[in-house]
Amino acid sequence: MSDFVAPPGANDAIREHLVNSAEIARRTGVTKQAVSLWITRHQSLAELVITWVGSHNPMFWWPEVEAELGRLGLPGAQAGEPRCGATRVHDQRTLICARAEDHDGSHIDRYRRARWADGGPATDLEGRPLLGGTVPTSDPRAFRRRRTTPARLGKTGGAA
Repeated sequence: MSDFVAPPGANDAIREHLVNSAEIARRTGVTKQAVSLWITRHQSLAELVITWVGSHNPMFWWPEVEAELGRLGLPGAQAGEPRCGATRVHDQRTLICARAEDHDGSHIDRYRRARWADGGPATDLEGRPLLGGTVPTSDPRAFRRRRTTPARLGKTGGAA
């Protein structure tokens, strides 16, 4: 067996950068449940798992997670921070950027799950083009669910 000695500062670097979901939540100011939802919704975050501690505790390398969260626009601007507010109309939907005011120029509307850059096409958060024709018409009656009841069918429930 060799006498391996870790380089100076290696243990401190591992303690600082190797994080679980709870630590990601603490560092981003959200709940652990929010981090779990991010991991389930964004395949790119799920792919950053280094190892599992038990069956329900993924471990991540913080610098990679921090970069990916920035790319996805998560967690977005914190409450009380000035928001970007840039808008873009796509297929009759107005997308509004909810990122912090001083972001890098890639706008994100988390509510509508869309991303766009100035002059570029609007995509979903994973970079796929947004589909056209998916916006409901302005007539709410067009989407009212029609109930089919015996009275509407002309049946009274008994012999006619």
